[in-house]
Amino acid sequence: MMSHCSGDTVRSATYPDPLIGDALVSFVPAYNAAEANASVNSPAIVPKTEFSGVQIEDNSSVKTAVTAAGAHSTRGTSIHDITQALHSLSHDSVSQHGDFPNVHWRAISMQELRLHPRFTALPLPAQVRVQSPTDFRLFRQGSEEWSQLHIGRLTTSIAASALGFYEQSAAKMLRIPKSLRSHHKSIEAAKRLREPPCAPTDVAEGNGTTAVCEEDAGGNDIWTHVETTSRNVNNTGNATKNGFVLRSSLPTRRRTKRPFSSVGSVRLAWGREQEATSILAAVNYFAEHGNAMVEEAGMQPWEAVTRPIGLRCGREAFAHLPLLGASPDALLRWPDGHVEPVEVKNHSPFATVPKRGPRPPDPRRARKGKRAAPKVGNFSISDPGPFEGVAVWHLPQLYLHMLCTNAPSAIFMSCSATKGANIVRIHRNDDLLQTMLHYLNQFAASYADSTSPAWPPEDFFWQDEGYRDMLNRFITASRTTVEVVAHVANDDVQRNLPEPMFLDDLP
Repeated sequence: MMSHCSGDTVRSATYPDPLIGDALVSFVPAYNAAEANASVNSPAIVPKTEFSGVQIEDNSSVKTAVTAAGAHSTRGTSIHDITQALHSLSHDSVSQHGDFPNVHWRAISMQELRLHPRFTALPLPAQVRVQSPTDFRLFRQGSEEWSQLHIGRLTTSIAASALGFYEQSAAKMLRIPKSLRSHHKSIEAAKRLREPPCAPTDVAEGNGTTAVCEEDAGGNDIWTHVETTSRNVNNTGNATKNGFVLRSSLPTRRRTKRPFSSVGSVRLAWGREQEATSILAAVNYFAEHGNAMVEEAGMQPWEAVTRPIGLRCGREAFAHLPLLGASPDALLRWPDGHVEPVEVKNHSPFATVPKRGPRPPDPRRARKGKRAAPKVGNFSISDPGPFEGVAVWHLPQLYLHMLCTNAPSAIFMSCSATKGANIVRIHRNDDLLQTMLHYLNQFAASYADSTSPAWPPEDFFWQDEGYRDMLNRFITASRTTVEVVAHVANDDVQRNLPEPMFLDDLP
C-alpha cells in the first residue's frame, strides 16, 4: 500500500468501544397536541387544557379530534383516542400538489431543540471568550464568528471539491449524480484557501453576534417530562414512558408563501429547516439506547486536537496543508466520555411535476357542479424514504468530522418526511484518511497560493494512479465500513404541530 509519510513516528490507535449496553432510561418521542386546522399564520402558543396529567393545546384541531373520538370535550377523553384522531386528521388533510412547498413542515426549530433537557446547547456567541483554538468549538453554527472561522480554512463543505470528487472523470467513477458534478466547485475551494485565515484575536471578544437569541428570551419550560404507560401510535409529538412533551412551541416566524425556482432549491431549504427535527430523533434514540447525550456542535478545529489517534504521520508530514475544520450537525457523547460526530441528511419529499403528459386533478380547485381544474402546481409529494447506506461523496465530509473530533467513528442519519430515518455508524479507515490528507495537501500546494495565477484544471488529479486507487478505496469503504445501527419508524420521529405541506391556500 502506498505511503505518504515522511518518516514520522507511527502512532498507535486506541479506540474505546462504543457503549451500546442496556438503556439506562426508557425514552420515547413525546405527545404534543396538534393544530392541524388552525391557520398557519396564527401564533404557535395557545391556551392549554389538562387531561390525564398532560397539557394539550386547546384549539380547533384538538376539538375536531375530540369530536372524531366521540367526545364533547378533552376532559375524560383518552390520549390514545385523541392521538388516533389527530393522526387521521393530519394525514387526510395533506395536499399532494402545489406551487409553494412548506419546507418548515412540522419542523422543530433549533431554538426549541436548545431547550430540550437532553440536549446540551452552546452559549450565546457574545458570551464566548477565546483563549485558544479549543474555544472555537463554542461558537454556534450560523453565528458571525463561526462564519469568520471558515475563511482560509479547509472545512467539510469543500473537502470533496478539493479532492476532485465533482470533476467529470472522478464523478463518473464514483457514480455521483450529474446534478452535483461541477468543475466550478474546485475553483471555489481554491478561492477559499487563498484567503488569509482568521486569527484567534479576530474572534476573541465575540465581535459578531451579540443580540439575545429567541430561545434565550423564550423561557426554558416548553419541554415537560411525562410518565405514561400507554405506547403512542403516531408521530404528532407524543410520549409513551419517561418522554418529553413539547408542551408549547416557541413563537416563530409566520409561514409565508415562498416561491422556489427549482426542486433543487426546495431540497436545500428542506435540509436546512428540518435539521433540528432530525437531531431530536437522535436525542430520543440514543437516550434510550445507551443513555448518551447529544450536544450542539460548533467549528471543530484540527489544531485543537493535541494527540491525534490512528495517523501514521503527524501534521509536519503535510507541509502545505491549510487549517482544517469540521462542523458536524451534533456531537454524541457517551457515558464513558468518548464522542462521535453526528451528520444528518434530510431528504425532501417534494418532486417536480412532469411538464408533459396528463396531470392528476387538484381537488382544491374543484367547484360545485364542475370538474376539478387540471392544473395542480409545479411540485408534488414523492417521499423516497431514508437511504440505507452512505453515498461515497459524503465520506470526505465524515472523515474530516472524525479527524477534527479525534473520533474513531461517526454517526450518519438519513431522514425522510414520512418514512422514518436510518442510523448508521461509519468506522474510520486510517490508511484511507492518511491518503486523503495527502491529496488535500497536494491541492493546497498547487492551487491555494494567492500569488499564483494557476487554478485547478479539469480532472486535475485524474492522471495520478494513486488518486484513482484512492477513489476505489473510498468506494470500498462506503460498502464495508458502514454499520447499520437502527431504523427509526416514522411514528417514533417527534415533530411539531401538524400543518399543510403546501402553502398555496395562504393569501
